[in-house]
Amino acid sequence: MLNQSTILILYQILSKETLREVHLDMRSYQNDFIQWPQTSNIKYLTLIHSNLYQFVQIIEKSNKYKSVTLKNFTMKNLNKIPLKSFHLKQLKSFKIEDSELIMEIIQWFISFMSDIVYFKLDGFTNIIENIFKNDQLENLFEKKLKNLITFQFFIRFSSNETLINNTIIDSFIQQFKKSYWITNLNCFINCDFIKNCNEIHLYSLPCLNNSFKYSDKLNMISLSTLSSMNYLNQRFYYINQLELNLSDLDTKSINLK
Repeated sequence: MLNQSTILILYQILSKETLREVHLDMRSYQNDFIQWPQTSNIKYLTLIHSNLYQFVQIIEKSNKYKSVTLKNFTMKNLNKIPLKSFHLKQLKSFKIEDSELIMEIIQWFISFMSDIVYFKLDGFTNIIENIFKNDQLENLFEKKLKNLITFQFFIRFSSNETLINNTIIDSFIQQFKKSYWITNLNCFINCDFIKNCNEIHLYSLPCLNNSFKYSDKLNMISLSTLSSMNYLNQRFYYINQLELNLSDLDTKSINLK
């Protein structure tokens, strides 16, 4: 836990009039009560390992945020705080990365970020219908995010209690075949059902996840809303980390030059 002297120094730094961009890792803070200046000139804020209670304390202060990114964010409302409304008037970009995703909190975020043009969700959930159920995300976007231009996401669904089947996969694909996603947002998606581990990877194209593990023992079904979908071409387009099981490769089919 940070001592009071360090917290005071941090507070003074955050209060600097010239400060515009902050990347703050909260792992060592270890206190739900955060000392944040009443006013600041920060425009680009990235919080790492923060929680919902800390985030509420930050955004309720007068701010000028244009971009907010939450990484490894604890979305569960452990303190049972009331989810009151805010309005981030200048916010244009909002990202959640590497976090457990809870639909109730996502809905709350969206309710006071009506002017964003870019929205990113990157995370996981153990409840299959937690994010996409009865077109709730589409309805929410149409109602609240009227200025949205780009929506990107990579969501991992895994469950020890629910056996995933093709019907669930088809339901995701059908949702994203609607004109709102394709025409309004130019959002095409891919859905990978990895049978070996009873897991779904649902993501926008091109894929945000830049690492990939491949084996010919991988039992996977892949469906897309993109009609001319070449899975490997799309999946590998932004890959910078690749893991191959070389024992699975058919050397007869490899032509090295």
